[in-house]
Parts: sequence; C-alpha cells; structure tokens
Amino acid sequence: MRAAYLKILDSRGNRIPRASLSASYEGATSGGRLRNWGLSTSGPNTALYQSLGSLRSRSRELIRNNPLVDGGVDSYAANVVGSGISPRWKLEDTEFKMRLQELWNDWTDHADFAGTCDFYGLQTLGTRALIDAGEFLSRFVPSPHFSSLPVPFRIQLIEADHLDESYNSVAPNGNEIRMGIEVDSWGRRLAYWVYPEHPGNPSSPRGSISASGSPSLRWSTSSSRFGSGRCGGGPGLPPSS
Repeated sequence: MRAAYLKILDSRGNRIPRASLSASYEGATSGGRLRNWGLSTSGPNTALYQSLGSLRSRSRELIRNNPLVDGGVDSYAANVVGSGISPRWKLEDTEFKMRLQELWNDWTDHADFAGTCDFYGLQTLGTRALIDAGEFLSRFVPSPHFSSLPVPFRIQLIEADHLDESYNSVAPNGNEIRMGIEVDSWGRRLAYWVYPEHPGNPSSPRGSISASGSPSLRWSTSSSRFGSGRCGGGPGLPPSS
C-alpha cells in the first residue's frame, strides 16, 4: 500500500498528501507550489471592490513615469479610434444629406462640454480612460441656453473616480446601491451616485455624494474583461481580470 504522503516537502516544509495529486485536471491539483495559488471564489464585484483603487493608482503611475507605457497607450488609442466615428447617411435626398453632414461637422467641433477638444478628441480621451481606469462616465448634456451652438447638445466625460466604488447602501426609494450604482430589483441600472468634484483633487472641496439627476451612459471594458453582473471594469495595464 502506498504511503499517504509524498517523500518530499512543499516550500513551507509541510508534507504533501499524495491525494492532492490525483485531481482529474492537473491545474486543479493542490500539491507543492499550487497549494495556495488562485483558490479564491470571490465574486467579480467582491474582487473588484477590494482591488480597484490600487489597480488604478498603479496603472496611472506606469503611464506617468514610464514613457514607453505612455507611448504604448497613445498608440493603442490611435489604433482604436482611427479616424473616429463618422456617420454615413442613407438618404436619397442629396441636398438634405449635404446639409446634415455640414451640421454634423459643425457639431463635432463643439461636442465637448468642457470645450477643450472636439468629438474625436473625446473618443481618444475615453479610450485612454479605459486603459488607465477601466471605465469612465459620460453624460449627455442638452444645452439649449447656448444659442450659438449648431446643435444644442454636448457630451461631458467624467473620470471613473467620481463614482465611489466603496459606496454600498440602500437609496431613499428602496433601490440597492452597489459600488455607487443604483439598481432596481431586476438589477437594471437607474442612476450613478457620484461626487460633484474629483475626490483626489485637493484644490476643490470633495462635496457630498449624491445621485446623478438622470442615468449617465457608462462606458467600460470590453466583454472579454467584463464579467456578468460586474459593476465596473478594471484597468488595462495591471492584470485586473
């Protein structure tokens, strides 16, 4: 009869049960160096809740202090965005199509709510945010009071840090708030509880967290990095999913 333990010890000097080597899949064995590797059964939100802040900080530190990483992010964003989103009007009226294209071209120059870039610049900023933070918020802002705009509508990009991933509570209306995201009983997103100012900016007051007036359009990582039921996306530089 074979001994119950192997003749060798693991890295901590512990005896290795022979039964630990009998799993149907080699990757499921627990002997030797595999004893404590990757055995967490935490759900996607639990794992993200515990790690997101550190992952974002390290991701941004790499971009700030390593020119090769910064250049790689620039190249990635340039390849993803390319020439940007451009409409192709399926209209038979040629004159109306030309007027519509002119209106689109005029709007793209004023699409940014902050007024710092055009519509295509917003796409680049969003792509970079997916890499360094894993997600970002965008808000559609009707702007009827700006009479000079060709289209009274702008897009505001908001860094993911405004959304407090540590905020879990119950809203006054009874809806659950998971990592700053208010959902109904079916798990559908209704609103985002955000800080009015960036929580890491010491030059302005942090303010109290409050629900956005209307649901923001939330961007996040692609489906390959976004588990079912997961509330947020992880940065693209440090391994996050």
